[in-house]
Amino acid sequence: TRKFSNLKHFNEEQNTKFLNYVS
Repeated sequence: TRKFSNLKHFNEEQNTKFLNYVS
């Protein structure tokens, strides 16, 4: 479960970087 939470956080961080790059 902890591993899943870290993965989720990582995905959210990547999504933010991607959105910042696109906009």
